[in-house]
Amino acid sequence: MGEKFSLLLPEDKEILEEIKENNHFSEAEINDIREQSERFIKRIMAVKEEKQADKDNTVTSVDQLGLDVQRECALYSDKLKVSVQSLSERSSDGETVADTLLELKSAIEKLDPAYIDFTKRKGIFKFFSPVKRYFEKYRSLEALIDSILKNLDRSKEILKRDNITLSHDQEDMYNLTKKLSSYILMGRYID
Repeated sequence: MGEKFSLLLPEDKEILEEIKENNHFSEAEINDIREQSERFIKRIMAVKEEKQADKDNTVTSVDQLGLDVQRECALYSDKLKVSVQSLSERSSDGETVADTLLELKSAIEKLDPAYIDFTKRKGIFKFFSPVKRYFEKYRSLEALIDSILKNLDRSKEILKRDNITLSHDQEDMYNLTKKLSSYILMGRYID
């Protein structure tokens, strides 16, 4: 145990290089954060040691550095959990769309003239021509096809709204993350 304990602090240049490598801040943003850090340190150093209230306020201000952004991130994270959960619950809409498309395919296949025997006449319908039966079938399926297309349009609109919402949420989360990163950077400068 003959070695002396020494606390070696990295030089400002080393800290600055590490910050530049690990963060996505511009030079101006880094300088602004450094200036804020220096003002914060001066405010802390100006505290009179003999006043307990001043010391308590100083400790509180250090402890709460960036706390408002942390809380905002936590609230936003909870909001996103709810959004993702509701999207997940609505994923059954995707199943509905798939079912609707299968139903549409089946309806269209029933109208394929290749599968209809226009020469065959059945039961009491012998007096109807096969062509007339084909067009009757077409009319009955036309309403079904219209319904299917409306359902697909509704699903499309829901998907558009969900994408817009998620895009805004992503942008908001990016901004919060950047704010939080600036407080982390400020904390490193203060440290």
